[in-house]
Amino acid sequence: MKMIEIADLTIREASERTEFPMTFKEKMEVAKQLEKRKVAVVELPNVSANKTDALVAKSLAPIIKESVLSVCAGPDKAEIEKAWETVAAAAKPRIQIVVPTSPIQMEYVSGKKPAKMIEAIAETVAYAKSLCADVEFTAQDATRSESDFLMKACETAIENGATVINLCDTAGVMLPFEFVEFVQKVKSSVKGIENVKLSVTCSDELSVANANAFAVVAEIDQMKTTLLGHGAPSLDTVVHTFTL
Repeated sequence: MKMIEIADLTIREASERTEFPMTFKEKMEVAKQLEKRKVAVVELPNVSANKTDALVAKSLAPIIKESVLSVCAGPDKAEIEKAWETVAAAAKPRIQIVVPTSPIQMEYVSGKKPAKMIEAIAETVAYAKSLCADVEFTAQDATRSESDFLMKACETAIENGATVINLCDTAGVMLPFEFVEFVQKVKSSVKGIENVKLSVTCSDELSVANANAFAVVAEIDQMKTTLLGHGAPSLDTVVHTFTL
């Protein structure tokens, strides 16, 4: 079977979702246990507005040796600088730039038109790359994005140094056969996609995250999981399935 890297969102979700609070000590212990269980990537939230999250990231940086330590940032240089400041000491640091790519999210989350968003992607991915060798570009709400724009956004990120392209089915709107077709279209349309890792984040809002993720295992290199909530497939289910 093809080797799929697991990027776990548990600590990130604990900070972003109020229904799943975790203490500083709990986040530290979860990260250690994830690494102990050979999870490839431990994901952390955007640290620019939360001192506790920044402290967690800085405290984990010298401890996590085998897993990639990834910190989120928006398409904003100040956020990228803060992310890098917290993980610079890590053995395997990564900056993840999360960008809204659907028309609704671009307008209401970022206040940018498509052309300006493409400029922002180029500028911020290049800036993150100047700081960190490993840069993930996450297309938020990718499955509700206009196809031509999504392809251009991914190509722009790759051209400016992204090493991972992550496609989010943020609202969980696709069924497995639709998600396979969607991922295959991205792979066949985006120039340079063969030179980077392709990742997916499947929301479980419709209880099909596991099915969607497993449906595309032949197409991807990385899969997001979680121990909490509906943001991604269950880590327990994924590990159990892959070890059968």
